[in-house]
Amino acid sequence: YNHKLEVSEENRAAIESFIAQGGTFTVATGRAKATFQPQIARERLTLNAPVVLSNGSAIYDFSADKLLYQSYLPMTQVCQAFPDLAFESYHQGDVYVHNPNLVTMKHLERVKVPYTLCQTIDEMPLPWTKLILEHDHALLSDVQRMFLERWGDQLLVRPDPQAIWNTPRTHKGWTTNAGRYARSSTGGGQWQNKSMPQRWTISYRDLTFNIKPKIG
Repeated sequence: YNHKLEVSEENRAAIESFIAQGGTFTVATGRAKATFQPQIARERLTLNAPVVLSNGSAIYDFSADKLLYQSYLPMTQVCQAFPDLAFESYHQGDVYVHNPNLVTMKHLERVKVPYTLCQTIDEMPLPWTKLILEHDHALLSDVQRMFLERWGDQLLVRPDPQAIWNTPRTHKGWTTNAGRYARSSTGGGQWQNKSMPQRWTISYRDLTFNIKPKIG
């Protein structure tokens, strides 16, 4: 996008030239199908490959109008734990909103899609393909601090604005984790080492990743 939040004519021409020369062009976006599809027409985008939507939870082939892949978010416990949050959920292409605030309304105005207002979380149909949590920074920071994750044999606690799971506070990992990432008030942060090794490896299918955290 340029400063007008539009794809410039120069970029549009570059995309079309790239495709004309045999290139494959697509987009990976945080937007869901309901909010990205109007953008294709509005920006006159040319795509010749499936699009990654909703921060990776969906892959959609707009040329064939076909959903190729979909995963779902187990986030209902977070919603119940933080009732002051505004929630914007996506289900089967439709948008549902609970407890909207100023941030919510600004976002809905920007994406220009219809939505259903729900009085309770239970009214928001499951499963969710995308969920936006909206509030001021302090409360969102509290939500981020909830997440516990496993990296190979190591349990770590770290903030993550796109974490998609909620581990119960009774899980022993909250007290027995190998390390905790502490944010700095000036930006960034560092790992607080409890029993974390200097490095270790994790594997996924035929890939091996070397983990070497910056330990304070």
